[in-house]
Amino acid sequence: MRVLIVASESAPLAKTGGLGDVAAGLPAALRRHGADARVLMPGYGAIASPMRARFAPIASYAVRFGWQAVPCRLLRGEVGGVVYYLIDNAERFGGDWLYGYDGETERFVFFCAAAAAALGHLDMLPDVVHAHDWQTGLLPYLIRARAERASDVTGPRTVFTVHNMQYQGVVDRARLCHLLGTRDLRLLDAAALPGDRASCLAAGLAHADKLTTVSPTYAREIRTRSYGEGWDGLLRARASALTGIVNGAPASGLPTGARPPRLLRTAGAGAIRTVKARAKRDLQRELGLRPDPAAPLLGIVSRLSEQKGFDLLLPLLDRLIARGAQLVVLGVGEARYAAALGRAARRHPGRMALRLAFDEAQAERIYAGCELYVMPSRFEPCGISQLLALRHGAVPIVRATGGLRDTVRSRGRTRNAFSFAPYTSAALWRALRRALAGYGDRRQWRLLQAAALRAETGWQRPAAAYYQLYHELAPQRKGKI
Repeated sequence: MRVLIVASESAPLAKTGGLGDVAAGLPAALRRHGADARVLMPGYGAIASPMRARFAPIASYAVRFGWQAVPCRLLRGEVGGVVYYLIDNAERFGGDWLYGYDGETERFVFFCAAAAAALGHLDMLPDVVHAHDWQTGLLPYLIRARAERASDVTGPRTVFTVHNMQYQGVVDRARLCHLLGTRDLRLLDAAALPGDRASCLAAGLAHADKLTTVSPTYAREIRTRSYGEGWDGLLRARASALTGIVNGAPASGLPTGARPPRLLRTAGAGAIRTVKARAKRDLQRELGLRPDPAAPLLGIVSRLSEQKGFDLLLPLLDRLIARGAQLVVLGVGEARYAAALGRAARRHPGRMALRLAFDEAQAERIYAGCELYVMPSRFEPCGISQLLALRHGAVPIVRATGGLRDTVRSRGRTRNAFSFAPYTSAALWRALRRALAGYGDRRQWRLLQAAALRAETGWQRPAAAYYQLYHELAPQRKGKI
């Protein structure tokens, strides 16, 4: 089974968020199942020189884009045992950052056109092309249109994964027709938006052979008006092609000597207590918190945005601290949330710490040192933070939505988290009170932490589910599993 994963980013070459982790973790796990899984992405100027030095050109070709024939190079290299291909075009991808440019959507319309053309220059013929998010949304259509023009029934099948329905890649329809050299109504009608615009995301949803999203619950949610961002009708029509598969959490990217202590999934109560106490003490010292071993330490590593539930949490901070808790927040985002959190931290010196930064090393120390992890998201397609918290024996407090609902257990003998459903501060406060009470019950707390550590958080199961999906599309090319 030969699989080409196409994404706008992949760690460690270039990463801004969870997509970069998925596009790195999935191919590595698929290779352990016997698949020849490779990655195609833009050759950003932001890729560090030592990484770029691993790549060599294997083809030069031109991409028809509007009135131009745009020159590209296809580079090939190997990183972490996985083969990567980079589409090298300095005009569109040579800058110092990945996103945020003028004409952003057109950059990735070009990437899709260049990726479709690159299929004829690879040193492998993929059985399945797996595209991710709006930046690759046009690729399934382009692959299908190319196969139809050539009367080719043996070309690759396509899978399209949507990681977040809010991000759509909207472009003027007439401009899209010009850039791609098509007036194919199948593309334009399927992706049409009011105002003579088109959605790259919707093109992927309409034209891929199979669709996935990043949790079973989110797959159900996006078929409703509340979560479908205007495309719930299309998703209901394609429900039989849609599957929800939870992501795995990435392995630590820190050097061994810089990692906080890790607990084994089989660790006993004594080991858990010792390791967590040391990590907590170190974190309190690092962040200027009062060195109080008895205080429940709550952590948040998050974008500071409305989606992440800060509107629910902010009114509760004073009450939470008054209950004897400590809180640490790490993240960047909207200024209004940063300002409100800053005011709360100043009201509670030694009890609350705020770091306005994106710092993966400090994030890992927070997962390791905190005992409770707060994630009250308004919606959460999958979520990785709760998986990393579980991996470090930190018990999540989550809203039961999307992947949060699918990845933690808040009931029964395997309970490893606390959850709430209504999107209200009152419901979150009830969950926080239950969590603080659980922390105070030594026996219950030992069971919760042990269950958290036993949770499946890696890529083994997700990769097996994807492999099965690929096999349904290309059954004659199955390898070992």
